[in-house]
Amino acid sequence: MNRLTSVLLASFCCACFCAAAEEGAKPAPKPAPKAGSEAADLPEIYTLAELLEKADLIVLGEVSDADGIGSRIKVLDLLKQPEDPAVKKMTEPAREKLAEERLALLAAGKEPKAEDEQKEEKLKAATVLPALAVEAAGRMRVPAAGTQGLFFLWERIDGSKEVPLRYRLAHPQCLYDPSYAATAKVALARGRFLDRTVYLRDWDEKMARRGAEASADDAIRAHAAGADENGMRLKALSPRRSVHRNDNSFSVVVEFENLLGRDVYFFDGMQSNFGVRLRKKDAAPETAVVLRVKMKNVTEGVDGGTLELLDYGDFALLAKGKTCTRTLYFDAPDHLGVKELDGEYLVAGFYASTVEGKGVKNLNTLAWTGTLLTQEVPLAFSKDGTQPVQRRYTPPKRAAKSEGEGEKDNAAAKTEPAPAAPAAQVVPVEPAEAKAEK
Repeated sequence: MNRLTSVLLASFCCACFCAAAEEGAKPAPKPAPKAGSEAADLPEIYTLAELLEKADLIVLGEVSDADGIGSRIKVLDLLKQPEDPAVKKMTEPAREKLAEERLALLAAGKEPKAEDEQKEEKLKAATVLPALAVEAAGRMRVPAAGTQGLFFLWERIDGSKEVPLRYRLAHPQCLYDPSYAATAKVALARGRFLDRTVYLRDWDEKMARRGAEASADDAIRAHAAGADENGMRLKALSPRRSVHRNDNSFSVVVEFENLLGRDVYFFDGMQSNFGVRLRKKDAAPETAVVLRVKMKNVTEGVDGGTLELLDYGDFALLAKGKTCTRTLYFDAPDHLGVKELDGEYLVAGFYASTVEGKGVKNLNTLAWTGTLLTQEVPLAFSKDGTQPVQRRYTPPKRAAKSEGEGEKDNAAAKTEPAPAAPAAQVVPVEPAEAKAEK
């Protein structure tokens, strides 16, 4: 009895552990972006695994003519069916009919032929779902009639007796090219073993990166200038406008300082994590513009997967108590709006990284991660191309004298005669005849 109890307890513990591990594998919910920011204006982009989980219905379909209910969708292939009991009830008669036909063939001692199987598959695809319609919302548009597409639908709206299934097309990931249907089928077959970092198309990955950068920019705007973090400090040394290019291009030199009692690695690879925060003088930090260093000569034409490959050369070592500098260049043609800057601005350089370098060969410790922002330093811009005037040092003015002392000094200046100029010395010049006689 004790042995059986031990086995049951062990099984229960294993089940609890597996459930906890599976629950822990799910990504943490993303924080909501601040209202009015760029991150709030961008739609949330899902990975392929998240998209398959979110979609209530996934079909390969062809758009038919639109009517008052919406654009009808002719289902060509069903990839995922809704879990709604009402929908299952609608599809049960079709499945029962297919099962009855198959049982009748088996009862007669006949094996289904290839033609019968193809007919069965076509019948199943045509009758497994009731009528389907979609309705566009926001910036989305339903394709023209006759266009085929892969539909990921999750926002269901009220239907009618003729069209029980109606969905709203309101997200850019609701509609894909039909060529992605095979990839989606393979992903559905893999289930929980699917890589949760992969996107279905390149556009999804680019938009996800843009959204992540927008959220990071909001964090940079809210970050305290000149603050230390995790034993590291960042200073701005010399912001300068370009002398040879009159288009507001500028550069900033930032200095890392290691305040820890040990050596520190930090990520310094091709995906630059450096940038600046620009805001108009006396303006609120929320209005600041965040610019990131662009390494076009290094990263242009390289896909994101290649850039994410790390090795030891992507990390820099900063000894304890030492400093190192980096010069950040910002060319106006590469950054929208820099050429139009005009007036006095406050500039703060920043460095932000989440790359720890786990698994990188020869990296004997994890790299530093966090966000550093320098103190704000002034920098003048001019959209008409004129260079700022160099200001010279002016000594402080003397304290003003009282009214009585000023009158006495003026009277003394009038009565006292001006000092006589020294008499000019007359040097005699010997005549030329005297020189000749000598």
